[in-house]
Amino acid sequence: MAERNWGVTHHVTENCNCGMENIDISFLSPRDFGFDMNRWKEPCVATFAGGYGWAVAVDKKDDSITAPALMCHIFRRHPQGLEHRTRFWMGYRFSNGKPELTLPPGIAVPVAAVQGLARHNVHEFTRWADFLPRIYAEFGGLMEV
Repeated sequence: MAERNWGVTHHVTENCNCGMENIDISFLSPRDFGFDMNRWKEPCVATFAGGYGWAVAVDKKDDSITAPALMCHIFRRHPQGLEHRTRFWMGYRFSNGKPELTLPPGIAVPVAAVQGLARHNVHEFTRWADFLPRIYAEFGGLMEV
């Protein structure tokens, strides 16, 4: 269950507070993401969802720059469920298995995009406490993290 997205690309359309975007997210294993697998075990880590993505505005009509991002969600077991920690590296991609900044010198990710992604994630992730227990119950408690 924890590995089912590794090696899979998801095509999503969502709004990270900067308008609707088409986003391709290619999920990786923690090893392919660059983590030391000798340290990748309980209690430090329960599961991982991460990889790289590219977002393009749904209505993009100009030559504006779009940039990739690396995404890392790590979950640890907690007495009340799971602890979720997230990191994004906007403007980065993987090149030969290593993170690489793709933005030209002097160009930065717009502050509105960074703030929008942060707000989007807080909104999305706090909703999980509502619907994940219902999904878990629907599957009779048979799902493993």
